[in-house]
Amino acid sequence: MNPTLSEHQSLIERTLSSSFLAETPPDLRDHLLDTAELILLEARTVAYRPYEPGSGVLILSGLLRAFLIAPDGRQLTIKYGVPGDLFGIPSLVGGPLPVSVEALQETRALRLRAEDLEELAIQDGATGWRLATKSVEISATS
Repeated sequence: MNPTLSEHQSLIERTLSSSFLAETPPDLRDHLLDTAELILLEARTVAYRPYEPGSGVLILSGLLRAFLIAPDGRQLTIKYGVPGDLFGIPSLVGGPLPVSVEALQETRALRLRAEDLEELAIQDGATGWRLATKSVEISATS
């Protein structure tokens, strides 16, 4: 595990056990964590702006909200994210999207590199399938 993540190891392990990574082979999961970046978002911080390049964000604690902004400025929430959820799958697969993401409360998360998630999906078909399923679930609820 990335040394900067070691002080949060128990939180990370608890979250992983309830996330899409729970059934991923340990060596592949460890490789993903080796390059992960711990991020802390204060409440009301915008973490992703429309059309930015995507990365995977695995929520460890807190609450995120993904939303669209209408031309008249109204906001349409399309998904809430809680610990164990992975945000960013649709933009990783389909390219940048017109979506914003903000922290509704202080949030700790792991930013997972897009290249590493893609490599993981290719190396482990079962994890790739879980990512595809999550992407469809997100699209169906949006």
